[in-house]
Amino acid sequence: MNETTSFIPEIYIGENGNWYINGYDTGVRARGEDGITPHIGANGNWFIGETDTQVAAAGPKGGKGYRGDTGPMGRQVR
Repeated sequence: MNETTSFIPEIYIGENGNWYINGYDTGVRARGEDGITPHIGANGNWFIGETDTQVAAAGPKGGKGYRGDTGPMGRQVR
């Protein structure tokens, strides 16, 4: 790779589908292979394909928050 005095690299996808940085072919494909997208199952766990990872998608319930100040009294209707 050639040195450059530019602080902003030129990054682009070449005609061969690889990432290029400052004119250098990195050999890394810009587009990945089709895969399996993780999703949340009906039981609330993360699934990869049909496999239940047994990892809950939601974290534990947090503690009760503090009670805020009472707001001003609204307009009274008679």
